[in-house]
Amino acid sequence: MTKPITNNNASMVSTSNVISGKWTIPVVCILQGNTLRFSEIEKALSSITQRALTLTLRKLERNGMLDRLVYPAVPPQVEYKLTPLGLELLQFCETMNTWAKERETDMQRARRSYARRSR
Repeated sequence: MTKPITNNNASMVSTSNVISGKWTIPVVCILQGNTLRFSEIEKALSSITQRALTLTLRKLERNGMLDRLVYPAVPPQVEYKLTPLGLELLQFCETMNTWAKERETDMQRARRSYARRSR
């Protein structure tokens, strides 16, 4: 039986909403210690669409993970950098990446087993 969302686990749901999305973690990793323009982030993530990048950057900014710096120029120059909160998220991402690398063989084995059972 699934537990209803309560105040006790609402923070877990909130956190999941912040880091969910295909591009959130890759964008955070690209920005680690860097201040980058939109086009530089887009180039580093070659398969991301402009729309997906825009939405991801907005979500990260809205949740306090990055700062959007606008310089008065023609055309306007906009740069993005991680906030202290975003740098903490980066540490979390690095921990998840380490876990994934250490468990890759186990996950591959599980996928093969699942594929055999699903035939």
